[in-house]
Amino acid sequence: MAAKTTTTTDKKGKRTSLYGRLGVQQDADLETIKHAYHDIAKKNHPDKQKQNNMANITGVGEIDFSLITEAYEVLQDPVKRKEYDLAIKEEPIWGERPGKLSGKPVDISVILQINSWHIKVLDGHEHLETSIGILLKWHDPRLANWGRKNVPKDLWKPEFFSKPLQVDPARKDEPPTIFNRNVDDGWLMWEVPLKLLLWNLDDEFNRLLNFPFDSLRLDAFFCLSNELRLENRNDVRMHFNNKDKNNKPHNIFLNQSHERGEFILDGISYGLGDHASPNMKNQEYDDVVISFHLRRNPTFYIYKAQVPTIAIVLVSLLTFVYDGADLGDRMETVMGMFLTSFAIQWTVMERLPPTPYLHNIDISLNSALFAMFLIAILHCISYRISKTSESASATFDQIACAAVIIIYCGLQLFIYVRHKRLSKLTGNRLFKEGGAFYNKMVRLRKGSLWYRPLTYETTQIASDGQSFTEAEELGVGIPRNGDSDF
Repeated sequence: MAAKTTTTTDKKGKRTSLYGRLGVQQDADLETIKHAYHDIAKKNHPDKQKQNNMANITGVGEIDFSLITEAYEVLQDPVKRKEYDLAIKEEPIWGERPGKLSGKPVDISVILQINSWHIKVLDGHEHLETSIGILLKWHDPRLANWGRKNVPKDLWKPEFFSKPLQVDPARKDEPPTIFNRNVDDGWLMWEVPLKLLLWNLDDEFNRLLNFPFDSLRLDAFFCLSNELRLENRNDVRMHFNNKDKNNKPHNIFLNQSHERGEFILDGISYGLGDHASPNMKNQEYDDVVISFHLRRNPTFYIYKAQVPTIAIVLVSLLTFVYDGADLGDRMETVMGMFLTSFAIQWTVMERLPPTPYLHNIDISLNSALFAMFLIAILHCISYRISKTSESASATFDQIACAAVIIIYCGLQLFIYVRHKRLSKLTGNRLFKEGGAFYNKMVRLRKGSLWYRPLTYETTQIASDGQSFTEAEELGVGIPRNGDSDF
């Protein structure tokens, strides 16, 4: 690890390098550095004397021996010395990756934030509009004790490639900033300048099959490489290792309500993975995957469509109470319910885009229409029977009513089973079962995957920056085991 302090300042205000602390030149060999350190140690070790005027040593006045020890620990290590030499060059190549000379990758901590999410209807299609924040944090030893407000304009920062997230071209050249100016230890941060993400929910063609119980999983991924530098995972590595002020893991910030209109955001899945280059051998890249788990709140459609549909069937069944000979009264009631079902269908259809298939409400309404059509036919048969025998007509009405109830309940059971089956194919699917190219390309990393539930209670806690006690810290989420669970 490179020294956290590249220079110090003596009592006269002069900045002193690590070489200056030991009184050696920058091109001194290892033996010279060792000899200089041992000479200073003999004269100035704290056990011998606490302070000593070292005026005969270049660049050193009254000294703190810990600074001498720090200088020696850095300069006697070839890797640390190489990084230090790069850090104190008069004209560093700021565009080069930190640690490039030593061959070490840059470790980047990833912090996610969901700033907002809304559902919009555009051109008859439902869209998810969300603002996602991605904060990247890494250490650049060249800027330790930088002491200035702004970093160099051409300072290295990672490239960014993502689908479907997009960088705002007007802000893509913004440089990173110093993470903590009070410490000034070389830690930098860069908030990726992302555009608002507008997701067309109808890109998932079959999602409305399960309406109004439809749910959706929306997947995104990003990696820190692009066509300019092609830095792979030997150059840049990503981690979820951020800690809050209480030293607890906190990698994702969610301060949003889990409900927007008739939609509910159940939670966010996120984690690490990697993929191999499709064009070059032995080139692999670290990935971050993010998934939104979205579902519709069916309350409106249950009480505005499903319950009224069942009610009109029940009212139609009550017409079996009429005498079999009263065909006119029976048919008048059934026809009234028949027209009511079309009014219900109109109420629902104006809120949805047209689909080339039937969803659950369609099947429910068609089931009601079939039941009423069947009731009308049975009434006609009962009427004909009543012409010869009223008792036979009454018996037939009882059997016919029971048969309609059984058939209609069977159709409702079919809708329920269908709903459960379709739920597994859309919102409850796994990441690798998605239709985008990156769903198949990214290899998820076991032990680095989490699901962060978003309920009212945890949302309130999240806004306070605290943690909850259910299995894992709020800022991390509940661990997932990999392809079989993510």
